[in-house]
Amino acid sequence: MSKSKRLFDGEYLIRFGFICLIALGLIGLAWTYRFKSNQIVPLNGSNVELVKGKFSELSGISQMREMNITMMGQRISYSNGVDRGAYNINFATFSNLPPIPADWGKAKYAYDVGDYHVFSSIPAEYYTQPEFFDDWETIGMKYQQHAVTGCKNGFFANPNMQKIYTVHGATVDTYAIFRASFCAARAQSFAPIVYVPSGGVTYDGIQFSQDVNVVKNDIKVTFSPSNFVLGKTYPDFDSDWAQKVKITIDVADNTPRGIYMVSVVAGEYKPLFTGSKDIDIDAYKSKEGTPLINLILAVD
Repeated sequence: MSKSKRLFDGEYLIRFGFICLIALGLIGLAWTYRFKSNQIVPLNGSNVELVKGKFSELSGISQMREMNITMMGQRISYSNGVDRGAYNINFATFSNLPPIPADWGKAKYAYDVGDYHVFSSIPAEYYTQPEFFDDWETIGMKYQQHAVTGCKNGFFANPNMQKIYTVHGATVDTYAIFRASFCAARAQSFAPIVYVPSGGVTYDGIQFSQDVNVVKNDIKVTFSPSNFVLGKTYPDFDSDWAQKVKITIDVADNTPRGIYMVSVVAGEYKPLFTGSKDIDIDAYKSKEGTPLINLILAVD
């Protein structure tokens, strides 16, 4: 009898454990279904920690911590390393730009390693230096040295993709820099506007699909300032060739848990007062709807 009872006890434990595994599986399935309601392929996960891991490089941006740039990194200040005399470029090219700050290199370091919240703290004299952007050495400097016939106006945004972890009911501030191309011979006007794609592939290969109506109803994105006139960069840099934009993201209280894509594209802006500037008001058409910025939001 005791032997039979022990066997029964073992079977009972096995059955109980099997039932627990099924229950846990169903709970996990329900959790995953809720989270995957937006069907973002590579970024979805069945638990919050996995999502935070995917967004670890920018997790701090959601809180927009104030940063003391003098504490960023130990790199020797770039202001000591920038030797414009070695560029073989006329010094007048940079005459409208402010002096390079003494701790400019630390802000550059923060940007290089992906701490984009550095933009919340630094004024224009940091990011209006063309050396702040990596393509100055590969593109900008070469153009200034040997002007390429046929190079047209254009503009870009940095960083062009940001991954932000947040929660429903939250307001998130992030920043980007709009800047003219290095061969812009005229000022350019445009207004950033929100575009919500139904699906596609991001710059880094993230495939996604989403309910456009859910995104439009639950996620509001605004810009400050709301329009721009970017100065020229050729034959010399205007002081306003690169400008900072604050991007505010409001997530509704009832936003479903999931991952969402919001794109920022260029729209038309006609300044009322142009002063003495020669402004290309059709510059936005050059982007042909290509996103300036993709915001990937993980909403918990």
